Amino acid sequence: MLFLPFTTRASSGYFADFKSLIPYLENEDWKYTFKHAGALLEANPNDSSEMHAMMVYIRLFSGAGLVSQKKMSFKKLQVAILPLVGQKVMMSAHPYVKGEGCGLNCTGFEKDSLQWKAFTAAANQAGTSILCMEHFELRKAPLPYKEKTFIRCGGILQGIELNPNESTIWILRLTVSDAFVRTTQ
Repeated sequence: MLFLPFTTRASSGYFADFKSLIPYLENEDWKYTFKHAGALLEANPNDSSEMHAMMVYIRLFSGAGLVSQKKMSFKKLQVAILPLVGQKVMMSAHPYVKGEGCGLNCTGFEKDSLQWKAFTAAANQAGTSILCMEHFELRKAPLPYKEKTFIRCGGILQGIELNPNESTIWILRLTVSDAFVRTTQ
């Protein structure tokens, strides 16, 4: 359910490979997805397309899924994903929800004194683990989206924090700078 609205306007040489991962994501087959996303990223290291940015996110998300199922250690995940810092990343689409504390698998906005920010808590299907807490430092104010519109955020992956307690309540905290928001239509 999380990746159903994962469509793109960009075309890339490995779009068919990307599409082939969707059923594995929907079935939460994290091992297969993590391995193949990593292979695609390694095969296309200089790709700057949106497809590559989505593959970066799929690698992060599926790795967190493996840790949540105790099929990978936090340490092993850290080694595998830290090289992704500094790359473009594009998250899965989620419905926009107004107000604070929007819940799991939705995106909300807030403005501190200087900057607009967006936040998503992307969880597994059962809602038992937050795989990625996603914090976006937006480059401009978001459009006035209609509530429950599916939106996608992306930008530069500025930082990755792994849960220091190694609890599976939450696995990763991602910080994305120079971020943007747009609808999936």
